[in-house]
Amino acid sequence: MGESKEKKTKRKKQTINGQPYIVINVKVRPYLDKNGNRKVYKKFYGKTLKECYAKRDKFNANHGINAREMFFGELADDFICNTFLPDPNFKESTKQRYIDAYNNNLAPMDITKKLITDVDYRGLQAAYNDMTCAPSGVKNCHKLMRLFFKLMEQEDICKDITKSLVVPKPKKKNAPGEIIVFNDEEIEAIKKYIAIKDLPYYENRRVCRLRFLITLAINTGARISELLALTYDDIQPDKITINKQVVERPIFEDGKTVGHELVIDDTKTENSVRSIPITEETYSRLAEHREWQKEDMKKNKYDTDLLFTTDSGKLYDKHSLRHTLDRIHEDAKVSQYGFHAYRHTFGTKLASKGVALQTLSSLMGHSDISVTAKYYINVPAAEKIEAIKALSA
Repeated sequence: MGESKEKKTKRKKQTINGQPYIVINVKVRPYLDKNGNRKVYKKFYGKTLKECYAKRDKFNANHGINAREMFFGELADDFICNTFLPDPNFKESTKQRYIDAYNNNLAPMDITKKLITDVDYRGLQAAYNDMTCAPSGVKNCHKLMRLFFKLMEQEDICKDITKSLVVPKPKKKNAPGEIIVFNDEEIEAIKKYIAIKDLPYYENRRVCRLRFLITLAINTGARISELLALTYDDIQPDKITINKQVVERPIFEDGKTVGHELVIDDTKTENSVRSIPITEETYSRLAEHREWQKEDMKKNKYDTDLLFTTDSGKLYDKHSLRHTLDRIHEDAKVSQYGFHAYRHTFGTKLASKGVALQTLSSLMGHSDISVTAKYYINVPAAEKIEAIKALSA
C-alpha cells in the first residue's frame, strides 16, 4: 500500500488505559479469525500512524492464509495492488486498460471465487469465452492474467495455465474505416471566422482561446493531445517539435480506477516524437497568441509556459474542448467533426499531393506505415492521377 493511499486511510483516536492511541482499520492478507471466519480487514493500534502501519506490515508477513488456500480473486487483487501497480515498466494508461478489463469482466465471474489451486485452463478459457466485452477487453484481461500466473508459478503456488489459452480475435473489417475530412470550403470558412476580431464578447472569448490551436491543427496535423502539451520553446520559425502529450492518468485505489488527473506524459509511441515544418504565416500567428495570453495571465493571475491552458493555468481536458470547438464550428456554419478531423484532413491533403508514404508517416507520427496507407486509400482516383502527372512533369 503506497504512502498516498495510507494518508487517505480513515483513522480514529481512542484512549486505552488512560493513554491516547490511533486506531486504523485497513485491508490485510486474508486470515481466519478466532471463530474461523474469513476476514480481509483488521484494526491496528499505535501511538503514531507509522507504528500502526508497522504492525500491519508485521501481521501481513507473519499471518494470513497460505496462498494455496486463497481464492483466485483474492490473489489477483493482491497482485494488482502490490506487484502490477508499482511496476515502473508499464505506463499508467496500460495499467488502467488491463485493470479495468479484469475488474469489469473477469473479476465478477464465479471462477474468481474458487481456490487458486482449483482453477485450471479449461475454466479460465470458459470464462474468456463467456465475456461479453469487445475482443480487446478480453485481450487486455489476458495480458494481465499472463503476468499474474507467471508470478504464481515462480512462487510455486500454481502452474501458469495461460500458456494453453486462446484469446478471441476481433473480426476483420472488409473495408477500411471511414476517414472524415473537411473540404476546402469548410477549412476556408473556419479560417475566415477565427480571423474576425470584432465578435460578440462570448464568441470572441472562445475564439481567442482556440484561434492558434485551430491554426496549428489545420497546418500540422498534430494530435490534439500533442498540441495541448506544447510550450513556447517547442515552436521555431520553421517548425514545431512534438515530444510530449497531455494524457488522463488514472488514479487507483485498492486496484480499481477511482478517477483521473491530467498530466504531461511521453508521446503515444516513439515514432510520435517528430518535427513538423510550418509556414511563415503560421509562425506569425504565434506573436498574436502570446500577446493575448499575457493579458489573460495578468487578468486571471496565473503563469505558464504552455501555449494552451484554461483561464486558471491548468491543463486542458481535450474532451471538454470539444464543446467549445463545436460552438465555433456552429458559428462558422461548418460541420462539427471534432479535432481529429483536422488531422485526417492534413494527412489526406498531403497524400493527394503525392507526398511519399514514408514521409507522410513521419509527419503524422504513426507507429506503423500501414496506418498511414489509409490516407492514400481515401484519395480520389482523379487526384492520384494528377499527382502522378505532377511527378512526371
